[in-house]
Amino acid sequence: MPTKLSKLADLNKIFPPIAVSSIVIATSCFYYYISYYDVEGNESCPRYIRVVFFILSWLNIVGGIPHWFLKPFGGLQRIAGIPGLDFKSAGGCFAMIGQAGDGIHKCFQAFLYIYINLFQTQFAYPLFIYKFIQNSAWHWTFNYYKPLPLLNGKTNLIEHAPARNEKFPHVIMPLLTIIYSYAIGDFQKYLLSSA
Repeated sequence: MPTKLSKLADLNKIFPPIAVSSIVIATSCFYYYISYYDVEGNESCPRYIRVVFFILSWLNIVGGIPHWFLKPFGGLQRIAGIPGLDFKSAGGCFAMIGQAGDGIHKCFQAFLYIYINLFQTQFAYPLFIYKFIQNSAWHWTFNYYKPLPLLNGKTNLIEHAPARNEKFPHVIMPLLTIIYSYAIGDFQKYLLSSA
């Protein structure tokens, strides 16, 4: 159930369309840039991989900003509406620190990835593979190795969180891109040649 604060702001209904719109607009601008204004010789990575990598990076920014900037408990409280968050318990304090730190990490990592994707494309494909492995490890850990009962099943605390299904863009989309790149020979051409 959303908290009174998130109901008042109604951010769990407002944020997802804004996030999706920003992803579409930013990706369109990125694609336009790399199609028409990219530096000559900056094609050390295929465009389709660069576009998917950009989408993943922008998803990190869109997901990181609410956790970093919304007060008091960021996206956990204001968007997902998770009840029981307060400063009176150690768990609440660590939840605030953890999710704000996660937001900062996601944003700064995304800025680095976007820079590499724009100007150092020889590193884009290896980092794309690295990001896929990192995201896969995260989802495997919290879905199978350390499953959290309140995040799975009937008592799911994050049923209103926009990122509750983030494994699809963060794991499935890169996996399909890697399989496609392997099938057409780009895996060997761009990844193994950059080593």
